[in-house]
Amino acid sequence: MITARQIVVRYGARRLFDDFSCAFSPGCHAIVGANGVGKSTLLRLLAGIEPPLRGEIEVYGISLAGQPVEARRRLFYVPDRPVFYEHMSGRDFVDAVLRFRGLARDALGELADRFDIEALLPVLMRDMSLGMQRRLFMALAFVGDGAILLDEPSNGLDEGYRGALLDLLRARSNRDTIVFSSHDDDFIAAANATRWRLADGRLTPV
Repeated sequence: MITARQIVVRYGARRLFDDFSCAFSPGCHAIVGANGVGKSTLLRLLAGIEPPLRGEIEVYGISLAGQPVEARRRLFYVPDRPVFYEHMSGRDFVDAVLRFRGLARDALGELADRFDIEALLPVLMRDMSLGMQRRLFMALAFVGDGAILLDEPSNGLDEGYRGALLDLLRARSNRDTIVFSSHDDDFIAAANATRWRLADGRLTPV
């Protein structure tokens, strides 16, 4: 489970979240809402990328503020635009992620086939197209167990890889906590995701 309690986030005079709380149990959860309401910010908060001004976030009972490394080992976050070191090859990036999560080098297994990762391993991250980068990130998101946070996951994926992603979302939702933002109603329905609407700093079931 991922929980946020009494979160406060402020940008200048604007409070995006004021005493905000939420809890995501194992399953597939889709966050919907208009542009600018804070969907991406909420995912960054839950991933520990952006700390709140006040409040507490836990990943499977581990505090992001108190034990940040241990908490982040229990999750994988994929932003809308992948973030990486440009000089790294696909293989370097995969190895770094697996080392951080304490997983064996061959842990990708069938995920490598689903997303055609083998061809990406010798390519520098800066030379990959957005679609190639997204494939690599999506494959790594599903390695091992733990929470999975995805910002607009269907963006930049060809139809075949979109299908592979949907298969994984449906298969893993019975054991892991998966939270993603999306404007794509068809994708949300195909993922069998529970819908949550973010508006005015509050998250409500749809």
